[in-house]
Amino acid sequence: MKMRFLPLLFLAWLPLTTGLYSQDEPGSEPSLDSGEEDIPTGPIRQQVIQSNAIVKVNVTSQAYSPRIPWQKQQSGSRRGLGVVMEGRKVLVTGQIVADATYIELELPGSGQKLPAKVDVVDYEANLALLTPAAPAKEDDFFA
Repeated sequence: MKMRFLPLLFLAWLPLTTGLYSQDEPGSEPSLDSGEEDIPTGPIRQQVIQSNAIVKVNVTSQAYSPRIPWQKQQSGSRRGLGVVMEGRKVLVTGQIVADATYIELELPGSGQKLPAKVDVVDYEANLALLTPAAPAKEDDFFA
């Protein structure tokens, strides 16, 4: 039961150790005795909000029926987020692409959409890499 809260404690501790929220010199130990709350504002916050590193992922899926394996169930849709990696690949969870029939990437700001396909999936690690399915439109999408 105590192990369930360990990742939350790690996430709360991580910004303090990396110096992300402090105004200290890079490579120096972060100071904790400033007396004021160090919340990112200004350019740092704007950079995070306007980043093109995160895209919405819309998936249409249709699984096989467990009772009658040669028939498919009713189709459904899923939505999630993906992280744009080097080489214009998008990292998502493996669960979101399971039984996918159509995958679409969407830019959060403009709503521009681009079809995608699964490049690699690892269900044990629950990770998948997506690549654009329309190379002609990919330059406009990732610009």
